[in-house]
Amino acid sequence: MQSEIVRKPLALLAFISLPAAAAPYQWEVGGDYLSKDYDSVVVGDGDDYKLWGAYYLSPVTTDKGPLAEAAFLSRASNVSIDLANEQYSSDYYYEYRVCASGSNCMATQYGRSIENNKATLGFEYYLPDSWLYVAGSYQYLDRSYESKRSVGGEPVFSQSSSTHEYWSASVGVTPLEGWLLAAQFGEGGDGELFAGEAAISSKYLWQLGGDRALNVEGTYFVDNGYNDWQIGADFYLNKTLSLGASYADNQSSEIRLKKFVTDSIALEASYIEFEEDYGYQSGDGFSVGVSTRF
Repeated sequence: MQSEIVRKPLALLAFISLPAAAAPYQWEVGGDYLSKDYDSVVVGDGDDYKLWGAYYLSPVTTDKGPLAEAAFLSRASNVSIDLANEQYSSDYYYEYRVCASGSNCMATQYGRSIENNKATLGFEYYLPDSWLYVAGSYQYLDRSYESKRSVGGEPVFSQSSSTHEYWSASVGVTPLEGWLLAAQFGEGGDGELFAGEAAISSKYLWQLGGDRALNVEGTYFVDNGYNDWQIGADFYLNKTLSLGASYADNQSSEIRLKKFVTDSIALEASYIEFEEDYGYQSGDGFSVGVSTRF
């Protein structure tokens, strides 16, 4: 009798401690913050803020592997939107001559800032009962520039702005479960939306058993003046936790961590080092993000 009294509570405790299956979801939203510290004092520092969201045309199940890869493993067609604000500022001080001679020929540059506001629309579509994958994106960029100078002892403020539109498209196949092979092309500006004129990319997720998995990705860029290739990998210790890293031939690298604290809420962080980051100097930075799905 006593053993029965002990056995029943233990069995109940074991049942309660089992992880519940995550419910399917159709919406996903999140926010990210990225801080960049450039080695050059001319460039200064950068702060990037992003809000993003995705709607999946059909409910996404989460029983096929890591929670972070649920949409990929489910071949979930979707539409998405990203809203980003990027701010770069420098207090670099230097003097220069604006005329050949005279007492008012010296000017002093003592500050500049650049702000980018981006809106990006995208979609991914997996043709049912087929290997075919297509995707596309469109980006609108509003850029403003401001500099502060002193010429002949008088303050001079310069402002300018410009708008840009970029697009990209992808066509690919999914010959095996967990494998996507795609070609990408488009007009992405100076790395704003898409690097180079074309690219070939591959993504494969190995299921290792015991809720462990390994995601491997690689991209080769065509006619990209900054970077020819990039590789990355994420090791999933279980369905909720991953450690990853990436490296590019321009010596840029990233170390990242992602954790689902619940079945629907994820936290992530990364540390990056970059070289000649699309026309800027080398430096490093970190990012943090949070997302939820329902």
